[in-house]
Amino acid sequence: MVWILSKTRVIEKYGVKVMNNRKVHDGIVGIVIFICVALGHYHESFWLIIPAVLGLILFQSAFSGFCPLYYALDKISPEK
Repeated sequence: MVWILSKTRVIEKYGVKVMNNRKVHDGIVGIVIFICVALGHYHESFWLIIPAVLGLILFQSAFSGFCPLYYALDKISPEK
């Protein structure tokens, strides 16, 4: 199958699957946390500051409803 990532859409050869912003957000945050924890473990412990800041942002977004990544994804994603 041919997969092309175009903004928040995954296009198949025989159809279109739409990825919502929540899945894209979870993927981006998961990759950043994984990479930073690995770098913190194997390279320099200062890399662990980034997952800590991401955790604080996710915690405050549970109460305020504002997440900078959701804001950016809403701006770049196609209109529904």
